[in-house]
Amino acid sequence: MRAALDAAAAVAAARKAGPEDRLRGERIIREGRAAVADGDLAAMASADFAFHDFVYSLAGNRLIAQTARMNWHHVRRSIMLLAGEPTKLGPFWDEHDQILQAVVGRDATAAAQLAQHHALASSRILSRLEAAG
Repeated sequence: MRAALDAAAAVAAARKAGPEDRLRGERIIREGRAAVADGDLAAMASADFAFHDFVYSLAGNRLIAQTARMNWHHVRRSIMLLAGEPTKLGPFWDEHDQILQAVVGRDATAAAQLAQHHALASSRILSRLEAAG
């Protein structure tokens, strides 16, 4: 479900993105990368939420944002499961950056594909961590 929501939000966001949105998104990504570098799980979770909320807000669809926020605890759980290995979260910020570039580049197709891939990859990692732990 998250993959479909994130893809729909990315499409809508790409259709509405303006030049000022690039700066806002890049700031969030810098914060996320800094949190990973510092091993600060709370800051990682906060920045991850901020990035996804940025896309949902930019999309302008309250239903997508509300539904996604209801499932946020799953994302926080995956971050906490990686507590001993925070550097494994680094690639997620590369994915966030790719999504941002597609959104601000107004490439709705790429934004949807990248957002869907990111959500599915996150889900697979969470499933593996839960099975191992």
